[in-house]
Amino acid sequence: MKHALFFDIDGTLVSYQTGRIPPSALEALRILHERGHRLFLCTGRPPGTIELLGDDLKTFPWDGIIAANGQVCMDKTRRIIRTAYIPTEDLMAIVPWLEEHQIPANFYELDFTYSNLPNPLLQEESKRTGKPRRELKVLDARRSYTHSTIQVCPYMDESMDAEFLALAPGIQCARWTNVFADMIPNDGGKQEGIKAMLEHIGFPQESCITFGDGGNDIQMLKYAPIGVAMGNAPDHVKAAADLVTDHVDQDGLVNAFRTLGLLD
Repeated sequence: MKHALFFDIDGTLVSYQTGRIPPSALEALRILHERGHRLFLCTGRPPGTIELLGDDLKTFPWDGIIAANGQVCMDKTRRIIRTAYIPTEDLMAIVPWLEEHQIPANFYELDFTYSNLPNPLLQEESKRTGKPRRELKVLDARRSYTHSTIQVCPYMDESMDAEFLALAPGIQCARWTNVFADMIPNDGGKQEGIKAMLEHIGFPQESCITFGDGGNDIQMLKYAPIGVAMGNAPDHVKAAADLVTDHVDQDGLVNAFRTLGLLD
């Protein structure tokens, strides 16, 4: 059977230590692609940040990209095949709340990103994770009332999630760090993007294998017949997986491919 493989980026494909795909993984991916398997990025990153990634990842012939935790799906030509947006009424509820509590948040549109407040935590998080980030324009977040928004990332710890979500019944939380939360529409999630992509390429769910390391990967790990958690994933993510492999920096992907018989 030819498989459809979906990969989270940060901490799964890309090492936090080097900011690159481990050479062993890159070579294995090329072999799998040559054998006819379909390979996809499946990331929490919005579309506009894909260009910040290393050349090895940007130039690989991916069969498609699922971005913003499933809200944007693009085929291999970067043609958009699916979008999902946060309901306007929910944005109208959370924007005043964020202002009242002075919580900085990033607002993501298909081709534009801005922050509601100056956010020194952005660069701190970039240094901690090794993920490059642009300086964002600070704009009145009421812009979101008239501009379609795919994701909002408030920089708050998880103790505030329940209060935030109580204001916005059309939003769910896909959190992978205690520094900020990925807030997405209820009809979003990586698994929803995968469903759309499988339908687009005509592959059955049985062909799907997913790879991840964060809390926002749990739904896709459970959706796939085979969900693989990296060795560097926290315990609650590993518990959602069918297979736990080694650390991303210890040939985790290659060892998973071998265990699954994909490199035989």
